[in-house]
Amino acid sequence: MSYPKFIIDKKKLKNNAKNALEMCNNLGIETVGVVKAVNGLDKVIEILIEAGFKTLASSRLSQLKKLKKSIRIFLHMICVSQCLVKLRN
Repeated sequence: MSYPKFIIDKKKLKNNAKNALEMCNNLGIETVGVVKAVNGLDKVIEILIEAGFKTLASSRLSQLKKLKKSIRIFLHMICVSQCLVKLRN
């Protein structure tokens, strides 16, 4: 075994994701699950989708490829460039 290890409790992650999503929805806040920090792990993506996330985000194209068939994808760079164009005009 090599260390350090990052151990994810799937049950706790799903419960926390559901609770965060519910709290935000009750306040009218749209949530986006960011998968960059977990390197786009398939199991984490699956858990976030099961918890109810409709949008997932990452700045890494390799991770976005995994998401493209599952749910709506938030493309940060496109959003930023659209915002810059609006500000310029």
